[in-house]
Amino acid sequence: MTQQAATEIEDKQIALANQVAAMFFMGRVDGAIAQGQLAAAAERAGEAIKGKPLGPMLIQCGDFMQQRGKIFEKIGAEVEAREGRRSTR
Repeated sequence: MTQQAATEIEDKQIALANQVAAMFFMGRVDGAIAQGQLAAAAERAGEAIKGKPLGPMLIQCGDFMQQRGKIFEKIGAEVEAREGRRSTR
């Protein structure tokens, strides 16, 4: 395996690990919850918002996600600076 191939595999693994970490960090996944419990929790959450205006809730959710996104950008910049890597964007 070439160094470039090894780096690409490592980068993909890091990207996947980052996605999973993001889900936990954002509170969207709880590692202690079983799949059946997760489905039941999703159903309860859906029932709780039936008949309620979704606009304000969607705005609040969007604001929350933007705040978390800014945190991740900051973390990413700090890691890049520490590791000496350039962004691939």
